[in-house]
Amino acid sequence: MVLKKVIKNEKIKNNNKLNIVPLRNMLMVPHVILPLLIGRKETIYSVERTLMKNTKIICLTQKNSKKTTKYPVPNQMYRIGAVCNILQVFRLPEGSLRILVEGVSKVKIKKMGKNKMGFYTAEYDILEYEESGKKNIELKAFIRSFKHFLIEYIKENPNIPEEVAHPLSNMKKAQDCFYYALANIEIKVEQKQKLFNIENIFEAMQEILKIINKEIKIFKLERQIDKKVNTSLNKMQKNYYLREQLKAIQKELGEEEEDEGDIDSLKKRLQKLKLTKEAKKIADTEMQKLSRLPSYSQEYIVSYNYLMWIIDLPWESAKVKNFKLIEAKKILDDAHYGLKKVKDIILEYLALVKFTKKNMGKILCFVGPPGVGKTSLGKSIAKALGRKFVRLSLGGVRDEAEIRGGTEEHMSVQCQE
Repeated sequence: MVLKKVIKNEKIKNNNKLNIVPLRNMLMVPHVILPLLIGRKETIYSVERTLMKNTKIICLTQKNSKKTTKYPVPNQMYRIGAVCNILQVFRLPEGSLRILVEGVSKVKIKKMGKNKMGFYTAEYDILEYEESGKKNIELKAFIRSFKHFLIEYIKENPNIPEEVAHPLSNMKKAQDCFYYALANIEIKVEQKQKLFNIENIFEAMQEILKIINKEIKIFKLERQIDKKVNTSLNKMQKNYYLREQLKAIQKELGEEEEDEGDIDSLKKRLQKLKLTKEAKKIADTEMQKLSRLPSYSQEYIVSYNYLMWIIDLPWESAKVKNFKLIEAKKILDDAHYGLKKVKDIILEYLALVKFTKKNMGKILCFVGPPGVGKTSLGKSIAKALGRKFVRLSLGGVRDEAEIRGGTEEHMSVQCQE
């Protein structure tokens, strides 16, 4: 389908000139009725003179209208616009006008001139289109397809009432469908003007179909996202309602008081500990989290066990007991024959601990096959220090969460009483 441009020159009084009404952030197209708010004094004069002469006006979209509110000069207005009839005029108390206009024809401005009252008049050519070049059946198929996508766009767009699609059923011409789509789709006014400027209406309709298809996909995706969010919210609301019911039941059974008692007990035990600043901050955060969670949730159990683990840790500074190196040497000699080098290293370590009166935090590592005395040496050190001996198997451990069984055995002496 090819749509050819036809230029007409309309014979109108006053030397084929009409007054111009600049529009901000909107585009006027033929066969569409729109309300306009007129506030600038030059535009008000233009409308009043038009009413006095009982003629039409030319509506031109203003370029970069967001940057200025002043009356534009010719190079600040697009050259393609619409000749319009003024249907109604309402004078507002503050002096502005509200007019209802109907687009009649698409026009191209030839020449502009400024009136003594400050507004512009223009000479123009009327632009019309003849449908030719293809079979009538192909033209009908294209128009029907265009209307179908436009109707779907209107249905998918939550900001446009479905009633807007009703007039499309009576439209037969391609340009009527195009103008109606251009007036109702939600895109920037600069994009609308660019489409309006295209001389071949077939190309213009193809471009607007691309925009409509893209917007339809976006609307469908937004609806899917909204549906997922609403489903999630409904599930959360349902869970909240059920938890509140469960709390009420627990209160009747007296179980809620037990949960509160557990939390109070944890708080008291934490307060008694001499925690570091970092540890206290973490414990307080977990405590607040625990108080907000229902006792039956998995997160509650995790937080509760974590706090219990904090409580069980020894937070006070270790105190070194007063011991004698001679007695320690006697204990080692009595329990172990030979091993002079090993016993000397142990005694050196104990002498350093006794001298500094601090637990150095070092680890003595005994390596050897089973039965050579590694475990008994550990027991002898514990006996010399007057501490409890603890045997802990750490075979295959890769992090602190895996302190469980294995084959290799590592012995340590408990540092706290």
